[in-house]
Amino acid sequence: MNRGNLPEFNDTIINHLQRGHGKVKKSRKAMIYSLVVIIFFLTIPEIVVRVLTPEQLASLSDYTCLGGILNPLLSLLIFLGLASIGLALVSISLTKRVYRALAGPKSR
Repeated sequence: MNRGNLPEFNDTIINHLQRGHGKVKKSRKAMIYSLVVIIFFLTIPEIVVRVLTPEQLASLSDYTCLGGILNPLLSLLIFLGLASIGLALVSISLTKRVYRALAGPKSR
């Protein structure tokens, strides 16, 4: 075994691991975003549909039906889905800001 090349080999491994660490961080961030969006997308429309009375659902769907282009119930579900995705993204950004404020400058 040639021990003269060992430090060079170790430096190559360390550089490879350091470069790959950013990719893991990005994929983890994307996974967190997607999980939160899926959870919000599945729960918020269901809660709204269960809580509102049929009359309230009918009046809400009249506002979201785009002038009769879409089925009122379909347009309501599309609107609730988009609203829940937007709410998920806002909640992630607010949580990130609160965490960074509480953690201090070390975590940035």
